[in-house]
Amino acid sequence: MKKREIMFKKPFEETENIVKASYVISELIAKHSKCFGEGEFIKEHMLKLTEITFPGKLKTVQNISVSRNSA
Repeated sequence: MKKREIMFKKPFEETENIVKASYVISELIAKHSKCFGEGEFIKEHMLKLTEITFPGKLKTVQNISVSRNSA
């Protein structure tokens, strides 16, 4: 694999995972018949958890969109 390919692969995978996480959260909220406004509540708790357990990944979790219009 070329250096150029490696350089672009990681940011692409991270962006893809952020979008995937957003959809998974939206799906869970819908399956449990909750208001999509509860996404912010979930994200707040995810940020606290990440801050304690994986401080280096805090920026990634902050980028996950859980707004009503993300799905």
